[in-house]
Amino acid sequence: MPVYRLTPLKRGLRSPLWKASSMVPRCLWVSAEDERAAREAVARGTRCTEGGNLCGTEDRSPWTDSVLSSCEYDESKFVPNGIIRVRSGRRPWARTDRTRPDTRRPSGAVP
Repeated sequence: MPVYRLTPLKRGLRSPLWKASSMVPRCLWVSAEDERAAREAVARGTRCTEGGNLCGTEDRSPWTDSVLSSCEYDESKFVPNGIIRVRSGRRPWARTDRTRPDTRRPSGAVP
């Protein structure tokens, strides 16, 4: 399956939508059938909530917004299905097939 690299765009880093993501501002890779599926998988895998409510001001992820993040085909990485990799290339920190949003904010360290 193709791999896509999603990168936060500098011009959009101050957007309040980034509060809805548990991973910012990092470059992420995910395997998906196309760009739309890649954006949706990362949005689902990084969704953040506090007390059952979204962390952000809107029910929308910055990863699905092309003004805030880019999404490009990247054949330089291998990413297993259902896994999101972070820029450092260390082991994955999130799965894309979670049924419930993550209620914890990462401490910055990748497990």
